[in-house]
Amino acid sequence: MNEVHGDNHVDNQVSAVTTLGWFFGASIFNARGLNFEYLNGMLSIPGMNMSVSDGLHQNLYAALDCDTEDQVDARYLNAKTAAASLTQVSSPTNIWHYERSPFENSMKLKAGQAAGGDYYYANPTDMDIFTNHFFLTNHINQSFKYTSPSNDSDSRSFQRLVNIQKQAMQVLGAVDVAALMQIMTTKFEDGGTYWDTFGTATVDQNVYSCVTDINNMTLHVFPGCERERASWVTVNLKQEFRSIQ
Repeated sequence: MNEVHGDNHVDNQVSAVTTLGWFFGASIFNARGLNFEYLNGMLSIPGMNMSVSDGLHQNLYAALDCDTEDQVDARYLNAKTAAASLTQVSSPTNIWHYERSPFENSMKLKAGQAAGGDYYYANPTDMDIFTNHFFLTNHINQSFKYTSPSNDSDSRSFQRLVNIQKQAMQVLGAVDVAALMQIMTTKFEDGGTYWDTFGTATVDQNVYSCVTDINNMTLHVFPGCERERASWVTVNLKQEFRSIQ
């Protein structure tokens, strides 16, 4: 997307990976070096609040408006969202995780805080891994709390979390783009997280998988919807974004 001029701010250039026909920006990268990843959180809080304007486009608007993580932080921590969601915001030096609710302001986890407590969690050192349910268990109207692999959702959100943690442990200390690409396309039945878009009758399926290399400003996208023709596509954002003034 090209930049447009607002009242007091020139909107950032952004790239978006999303589904055809619905531009809400599940994976967003802006020219300031901020990466946004959206996860549906309605497994934890199924209700909605339609009086809240910040909905599925929340990360797209933040990417357009925010130049720094501090600006994102102020925006998210002081606001609700129409439907429960999880957002990871990362830069070359930092990553923050937000659990966003229709009923109260967002809660934040810094890198390394998703461990211990009353939650069955075993993230590898220096890795933060999330799927489609909240880590924190003290949200208002939180109807389902995942505290063991036997207490799972229809989409197997918890088992997907455990699978990716096990795979991450195998490459601990040697995580690079190639390792993440392998993890993200390992099928669920083989101990991974990838649901075949056409061959698996589940609630959640992989229309695409995305690996973002923030330091090098590159996106690696695996379009699972192309079935046997699917292969990783790399987009060099340095070539796509115009110079920042």
